[in-house]
Amino acid sequence: MASSVNLDNYDLIFVGTGIHYGNPNEDLVNYLKTIDLKKPKVFALFVTWGGAGKTGQDIIVKLKTILESKGHRVTDDCFICYGGWNFLRRGHPNLEDLKAVKIWLKKTVNTI
Repeated sequence: MASSVNLDNYDLIFVGTGIHYGNPNEDLVNYLKTIDLKKPKVFALFVTWGGAGKTGQDIIVKLKTILESKGHRVTDDCFICYGGWNFLRRGHPNLEDLKAVKIWLKKTVNTI
C-alpha cells in the first residue's frame, strides 16, 4: 500500500479498515508499521465489521498500539460501524450510520 500523499503535511489523519476474519487490512498494518514521519501526528481510527464479539475494539487496540509505538497519538473516540457483507448486518452502512460518522468526523476535527 504505497501512498503518494505526504502525511507530514497534515496534523490529523483518519485511518480506517474493514475487518476480515478478525484482522485489519494487512497492507494497512504494514504501511502503518513502516511510515516514518518527521514529527508525531494525531490519528483518528474507524473500522467496519460484521459485529462478531469484541473484534472491533480489538482492531482499534492493534492499530493504536502500532501508531503509539511510533510516537503518534490516537484519539480516544474511534468510530465503529457495521459493514453488511453477511446476512446479520446486510444493509450497513445505512443512512443512520452515515449521519453518525458525520457527527463523529466533525467532533473529532473540532477537538484537535
